[in-house]
Amino acid sequence: MGGIILRCGRLLCAFSSSSTTKVFGSTRASVASTILFMLLTCFSALFPAHAKTIVFDAVGSGTFTVPVDWNNAGNSIEVIGGGGGSAAGADWKGYAVPSSGGGGGAYAKVNNLVLQPGSTAYFNIGGGGSAGPSHGDAGSGGDTWFNGSANAVPATLTSGVLARGGGGGHGHRSINYLGGSGGLGASSIGHVVFSGGNGGGAYYNGKKQSGGGGGGGGAAGPNGNGLNGQNGNGHVGGAGGAGDNGLGGAGGGEGQNGSAGVELSGIGSGGGGGGSNRWSPSVTGRPGNYGAGAGGPSYLAPGVAGVQGVIVITYTPLSSLPSYIAQGGAAA
Repeated sequence: MGGIILRCGRLLCAFSSSSTTKVFGSTRASVASTILFMLLTCFSALFPAHAKTIVFDAVGSGTFTVPVDWNNAGNSIEVIGGGGGSAAGADWKGYAVPSSGGGGGAYAKVNNLVLQPGSTAYFNIGGGGSAGPSHGDAGSGGDTWFNGSANAVPATLTSGVLARGGGGGHGHRSINYLGGSGGLGASSIGHVVFSGGNGGGAYYNGKKQSGGGGGGGGAAGPNGNGLNGQNGNGHVGGAGGAGDNGLGGAGGGEGQNGSAGVELSGIGSGGGGGGSNRWSPSVTGRPGNYGAGAGGPSYLAPGVAGVQGVIVITYTPLSSLPSYIAQGGAAA
């Protein structure tokens, strides 16, 4: 049986009459229609659709209207939980009492989530944990999730993705008390899950040789767990942990801010803030975007809030053909 061959650059497109029947649903399809279809096919192959990226980072709940060109076979949704905060430093009988660092948020990713174009999906972005009082605990970071079928935390991979928030740091409790726990990948939901870094512990021994706050934990990312914040040591504050297994934002040094990540389409997993030292108690590192834990302050300095989570949606749009081709009809 006859056919048509068309060369588009280095791409050779060949269609037999049998393939024409399948495309148009009629053996009487015109040659012009066949050539048009071949041109469109070649054009799509030579100039594939570029991926689209949508970012949500406003704390709280929201809705997402699924685009008409949504591709169920070419999408990913990545989420990072909120980072934990740190409690205020304190004074105890004239000695500096520091706070431990907050934990970083977990990371999770789901691939090729099946959604109906035009339908409504639901999401929630976990906030950073609040700063806590002296001798108390800071707030934990909130969970970040996306659900394609219900306004609720997803329970399975077929409905969505979930990343847990990091735990808040602790104020004066005992000698060398620990930092907040990183958000757990094990309790998150995704095809890929990683845990946030733990916050560093604070150093207090009831003597003058104390006062170093713990560093904040780094947020997890697509390359691995967030790194742990370092413990305070004597008067010295601990450095913050880097995000995404060292490939995200850098952790802050003593009293320095953590850096923002850039590995997710220009944004990414943040590095934890550095803990403060005894002699500069209010110079406490703030966490970087997104999902990083706060550094722990020292003597009478206020606590620091963690950083919120984020959602990154990436998909390759479906190519659109003329309606008469898509519907199997012949051209006039």
